[in-house]
Amino acid sequence: MSGEAYLTHPLEVANILAELKLDVVSITAGLLHDVIEDTLMSPEELRRQFGDEVFQIVDGVTRYPRFNCLATTEASR
Repeated sequence: MSGEAYLTHPLEVANILAELKLDVVSITAGLLHDVIEDTLMSPEELRRQFGDEVFQIVDGVTRYPRFNCLATTEASR
């Protein structure tokens, strides 16, 4: 496995959010939405480095089962 999906998927998400003209916080959260699950970064470190607002979005997406299901479906395509 090359790890390409770990880069292309968040970039695609961020691109979609940018095309929807969402704010910087939302686009940043889109880029980072899998970081807590897929890396060694702790939730506390994410909050420290990117702020509470980005952390709350990422944490919410991580905890919400429907988003995880959609992400799994997208990743398998």
